[in-house]
Amino acid sequence: MYTTRCFVAVPLGPPASSVTKRLIGRWQGTLEDVKWTRADQLHVTLKFLGELDNRDLLRVSEELQRACESIEPFTASLNGLGTFPRNKPAKVIWARVDEGSDILQQLYQHLDQALVEIGVPQDGKAYSPHVTLGRVGRTTDLDQLAQAMQAAEAEVQTMFDVDHVVVFASLREKGGIVYEPIETVAL
Repeated sequence: MYTTRCFVAVPLGPPASSVTKRLIGRWQGTLEDVKWTRADQLHVTLKFLGELDNRDLLRVSEELQRACESIEPFTASLNGLGTFPRNKPAKVIWARVDEGSDILQQLYQHLDQALVEIGVPQDGKAYSPHVTLGRVGRTTDLDQLAQAMQAAEAEVQTMFDVDHVVVFASLREKGGIVYEPIETVAL
C-alpha cells in the first residue's frame, strides 16, 4: 500500500502573500529559533488528511468538488496575529483570517464530515482559519516575539482572492518539507 501525507488548503494570494512575506523576512533577522514558512508555501489549511492511501485520493478530490460546487469565488482578509496554543507558551505564529472565514468554515465542515468514510478522522476541535507564519523553537525569546507581534499587528490587515482550493502532498526533501499540488478545484 502506498500512502501520501496530504492536506486540503487555500493558497495565499496577493496582496496578502506580499505582506506576510515581508513580515517574515523582517522577523527572520531578529527572532531566533523560529522555523518560518516559505513564502511559496503560505496557505490556509482547510483539512489535514494525514497519511492517506493513494487509492483514496480520487475520493478526496470528488468530495472536494462537491464541497466547492455551491461556493463562488470570494475575497478573504487577514486581520491580526496570534499564537497557538492559547494560554501556553507559543508553538505556532499565525495570521488570522477575518473576512471569508465563514465560507472557509463551510468548506471545512463539509470535508470533515465527508472524509470520515475513507478513514480520515474528524478533528474534534473548533476550526480556526489562519495562515501559519512560523513554528517556535524551544530557545525563542517569547517576550521578544510578543513585542514583535504587537508592533506588526497593524500591518497584517490585507486581502486575498479565493478562487480555488488545492489538495497538497506534503513531501520530505533535503532541507525540509515541500508542498506539491495533487488536485486543484476551481470555485
